[in-house]
Amino acid sequence: MTRLDLDGPLWRFAIRLYDEEGVSPACLRLQNEGGVDVLLLLAGLYAEIALAAPLAETEYLRLSRNMAEWRDEAIQPLRALRIWLKPSQAGVPDDVREKMRNRVKALELDAERIQLARIADWLADNRDTTSRGGPLQLAWLVQEKARSEDLAAAFELVRTRAAGMERPC
Repeated sequence: MTRLDLDGPLWRFAIRLYDEEGVSPACLRLQNEGGVDVLLLLAGLYAEIALAAPLAETEYLRLSRNMAEWRDEAIQPLRALRIWLKPSQAGVPDDVREKMRNRVKALELDAERIQLARIADWLADNRDTTSRGGPLQLAWLVQEKARSEDLAAAFELVRTRAAGMERPC
């Protein structure tokens, strides 16, 4: 088993981008309303902007399939628990609930960090050098039934902020 670089360039790119104005709420909207895997969105933008090697749609789909088990079994259950713990829960004092929610949030962030490290490894080891990707497409990310102008605007905001950052680390 290889060692994951949890502080690698993709992680640093993601943190920097997430700190850009409007990116956090746009990503949450894409995730909550469009079913977007934000980590794959960030990876696609990283490949396109930082690596200057955009993913082809087939590569993006392979990457998504490769990350599915970790996303489904580690990240999503932690996210669901964190969201469930947000409102008051009968019989649980708010301070106790909030402490637990913060621990779950930290675990969720750890799981996301691991997935980004796995994505970085995948990008380094599994690129199809014969296919030439183009710009990341919203259609690859958002479930068809959820597509809307609002989600398109959120996607373009994230893309614009990523493109406007200084060259990533």
